[in-house]
Amino acid sequence: VWIIRWLFMIFVWQITKRLIEGPFSFKMFIPSSQTSKEIFLALMSNAIVAIPIFLFRVFGTDAGSFMPIYNDVAEYGISYLIFTGILLILTLDLYFYFTHRLLHLPWFYKYVHGIHHKSQHVQASTGISFHPVEAFILYSFPTPLLLVLPLQHDLLNVFTWFVIFHVTRIHAEIEFPLYRDWE
Repeated sequence: VWIIRWLFMIFVWQITKRLIEGPFSFKMFIPSSQTSKEIFLALMSNAIVAIPIFLFRVFGTDAGSFMPIYNDVAEYGISYLIFTGILLILTLDLYFYFTHRLLHLPWFYKYVHGIHHKSQHVQASTGISFHPVEAFILYSFPTPLLLVLPLQHDLLNVFTWFVIFHVTRIHAEIEFPLYRDWE
């Protein structure tokens, strides 16, 4: 499911970028070998990471689960849903900051994160082109939060789309005036 979401967003961003920049934009002519390599790395990383995510989703929704994911908003109320939504965004920002700093340490950069930076032209698919170890580190974000707080199932799905939208937009180099003011 993750890879389908990513590929959909890449497609949307590439079309949007071409419409904004016009048909003869220099950035449009990105070598197909780079795109192929990035998609291959994304598929490989997602395949490896899909197993723990699948187990997390299956066992995270059981009644006796150690990771409480609930379906009914009324179970905790709308104010709790809003609170956890804001908390997800804030903790993701903090989590990404520290993990990205970790990935830029010499050993991690050389063997793990450097793959992401090998793309010569930044494009939407660059956002998902990374080493499987990096994929595991990045995709395991909500797990620590779930060990402490119950999260609503649909909120996690909306949050996933938000992250995909944000990461793909950044790597597609598309800016929105309102969005730019927040960064």
